[in-house]
Amino acid sequence: NGVTDESLKAISAECKALRSLNVSHCHKVTDAGVSGLAACSGLQTLILEECANLTDYAIQAVAEGCTSLVEFNIRNCKKVTGVSISQLARKCPKLERINLCFCDYITDQSIGVLASHCKNLLNLNLGHCKRLTDQSIGQIGANCPLVQVLNLSVCEKLTDESIIKVAKGCPQLRKLNLAVCDQITDASVSQISQTCTELEELMVPCCDKITDNSITLLSRCKNLCRLNVYACKKVTDRSISEIAKSCPKLTHLDVFWCADVSDDVIEELKTNNPTCEVDR
Repeated sequence: NGVTDESLKAISAECKALRSLNVSHCHKVTDAGVSGLAACSGLQTLILEECANLTDYAIQAVAEGCTSLVEFNIRNCKKVTGVSISQLARKCPKLERINLCFCDYITDQSIGVLASHCKNLLNLNLGHCKRLTDQSIGQIGANCPLVQVLNLSVCEKLTDESIIKVAKGCPQLRKLNLAVCDQITDASVSQISQTCTELEELMVPCCDKITDNSITLLSRCKNLCRLNVYACKKVTDRSISEIAKSCPKLTHLDVFWCADVSDDVIEELKTNNPTCEVDR
């Protein structure tokens, strides 16, 4: 697209009362343009998804000037590190929604700072932040009780230790993505079913330690709309039948590569909920 640093400099100079800006996929934009947005001190929403040239310099400048930020998205800005995210967290305590998906250099230290300073977080996307461990994700559970949407997909170092803390500390959780977090076991899903009873969406594809024992317990979550157990080979008819009976709002079920889920139980599900889409 045609958005450049010059465009952003003009916006910064002429639109100082700006509240929301989306410059996603603007590949010509660099630190020079984005850092000028610090002049828009009332900015509340800033979407910089796929702005691949950005570095910590721009994010730190925004953090210093735009302390009223509520939503911040730098998905797939791979040059940004935890250094600027720590600064952002300290300067922008009103943050409610933050997307750091595919930001390869996000660290436990920076997410720990985020958790301790931004206690109003509602929606946090840390998908594919592969450096993260239980140390920082546990702090989300300890400090951010309002979280409703959490994406931890492909954070492969995570274990039950941190997910159980999240489940206990974030009882308003609605959507949780643990795709390819293959150290997660029934212990995590069991805790989720016990304390996050308003859960609407659970994604655990390729979490092959998960079995019927915990999936059955998700029948407690009467608002469950989407369940993805793709390639969870220990999930069978026993748990899916229970879900079919107990979760009337289910709209999507993925049991692809679950060899022990039969046609009969899918028919049972369809009988109870004809609108439910099933991938298998």
